[in-house]
Amino acid sequence: MHDISADSQERIGRLLISESKKIRMVRSIEATLDLAMKLGYSAAAVRLYGALELIHNEDDLGEG
Repeated sequence: MHDISADSQERIGRLLISESKKIRMVRSIEATLDLAMKLGYSAAAVRLYGALELIHNEDDLGEG
């Protein structure tokens, strides 16, 4: 087994946390969009909302 430097461990940890946040964010948005479709909102409006929400959340994660 290889030793991993503390810097590498920290970088990997930050990457895993970032990816976990993205996955939770996308799942939350998908659930919101599914509900909106069930409530009768148009597919185009729902897609537009989803795109805007992703852009907003990427800015929150410091990636936009």
